[in-house]
Amino acid sequence: MTDNALTLTEAATRIGVHRRTLRAWIRAGRLEATHTPGGHWRVRESALESLPLTTLEFARAVGVCQRTALRWCEAGKLEAEHSPNGPWRIAAKEVERIGPRVLKTNKVVG
Repeated sequence: MTDNALTLTEAATRIGVHRRTLRAWIRAGRLEATHTPGGHWRVRESALESLPLTTLEFARAVGVCQRTALRWCEAGKLEAEHSPNGPWRIAAKEVERIGPRVLKTNKVVG
C-alpha cells in the first residue's frame, strides 16, 4: 500500500470525525501531519490508520452507542488494546471496516 497524503476532509471522512476535530488533534500532538507550502494540512494514511480512538469516538464514528463498542472490544471483534487500568483504544482503520456494516445491518459480521 502506498502512503498517500490526505487532506483533512479526506482523512476526517475516513474515520468519521469532523475536519476541525483532526485539526485539534494535530495541534495537540495526537496526530502527525505536515503543512503544505500553501498552508494546508496533509495527513499520511499510515498516521491515520495507527491513530487510536476512544470507545466514544469510535462509537460516534460508526453510529452505535459506546456500550456496544465496549462489548465489541471485549469480544475481540475490533482491533483494540486495553491496559489493565486504562481505557480501550481502537485502531482508526476499524471505522472503515465496521462503519458500512453497521449502517446497513446494525451488526458486526466476522
